[in-house]
Amino acid sequence: MATLIPRPGLRERKAAELKIRLVDLLTEELQEKGFHQVSVEDLSEKALISKVTFYRYFPTKDALLWFHDSVWTYRVKAECMLEGLEGVKALRFLFREMARELDRNVNLFAYISGISSFLIEGAERVELTDAEKLVLHPDGSTLELEINYSTGHFFRTHVKRAQEAGELRTDLPAETQALLFGALFSGSTLVGLRTDPENPGEVFLVNFEALLGLLVPGAGHV
Repeated sequence: MATLIPRPGLRERKAAELKIRLVDLLTEELQEKGFHQVSVEDLSEKALISKVTFYRYFPTKDALLWFHDSVWTYRVKAECMLEGLEGVKALRFLFREMARELDRNVNLFAYISGISSFLIEGAERVELTDAEKLVLHPDGSTLELEINYSTGHFFRTHVKRAQEAGELRTDLPAETQALLFGALFSGSTLVGLRTDPENPGEVFLVNFEALLGLLVPGAGHV
């Protein structure tokens, strides 16, 4: 008999809905202005809450930014797992989703572009609660997924699977290839913002495909 996962209570669900709503409002605001121009007052007013309530969940505006990153990471990795993507397909999926996010939220990445640890490992990320996961996936399809929020872990896992499937070369250690993808993940964000600030996602994907071309079996030395 399957073990049922207890559903969060009403108070937890309402709090989760509000936090996700604030993430979506932050995204909307960043499409029009820079992070420094987005105020807690504006976010609170649009969410129909007081500033006191905002600070109950997020002690600073930056705390909302880190939560925004956790939500995005969870959404992307959960979708990848639900679709059963592995190896190169999973790597390409992550880069494509990041490219879309770059194009959609140029102002956000202009603010955090100098924080490489944020882009690679996400030192400030927090694990989502079951209530927050249910807001993102009401059918509960992701509650039992064990999602590691570290992008570095994602690269290591799927590079190894790609090697096992013969998609990536095996003469170069998986750890080294994962580090290359991690460095590209952060570095290409900066390059894209500098070379084509209106459409950085395209530069991001071009660089990914270029690196991938060097790592497929039969490619020359990196």
